[in-house]
Amino acid sequence: MSLTERFIRWFDSSRFGHGVDLFCVRYLYFSPIIYVFTRSEKAGYNKPGIFKTYGRKTGQLHQVVLPTFPHSDGVSVLICGSRGGTPVDPHWAKNLRVRGEAIVEMRGNTFEADVSLLIGEEHDREFARLCNLSPVYARYQEACKQHRQLPVFRVVRKDRQALTQ
Repeated sequence: MSLTERFIRWFDSSRFGHGVDLFCVRYLYFSPIIYVFTRSEKAGYNKPGIFKTYGRKTGQLHQVVLPTFPHSDGVSVLICGSRGGTPVDPHWAKNLRVRGEAIVEMRGNTFEADVSLLIGEEHDREFARLCNLSPVYARYQEACKQHRQLPVFRVVRKDRQALTQ
C-alpha cells in the first residue's frame, strides 16, 4: 500500500477527515480524498456523491462519500464496494444488499434512489468499464479475489431523471 493510500485511509477514517470530505462534496461538489487518490493512481477524477444508506441492523441513515461512474445506459451511475481490496465488503455495500434504497446528494441535488446489485454478465461488463476509467479497481479485485467479488451497484433516481456525469 502506498504512502498516499495509507494517508487517505487514515484521513477518511477520522471524524475530521470524513467531515471535511462531506463538507467539500456537499458545498463545493469536490472530494479532496477522491482527488488525492486519483492523482496518486494517475487516473481520471471521478465525480463524488454522498450516499446515505439505511443501516441493516438499526435502520438509521449512514452517509459516505463515494466516487461515481457512468453506467453504459447513460441514465444511471455506478458505485463500487472495493474497500481498498480488503476481504470484506464496506458497511454501506452490506446495507444496500439488504435495502436497495439510498438518499443521494450529487452536485447540489438531493434525491431518493433505487440501488441494485449487478450480477452476472452485466456486472462483468460494467466492472470492465469501471476498470477502464479507474484501473485501481482491477488491482483491488485481484487483491481480494479469494474472498469476494467486488460488488458493483447501479444507482437510479426514483423519479427516473437521468444521472449524467
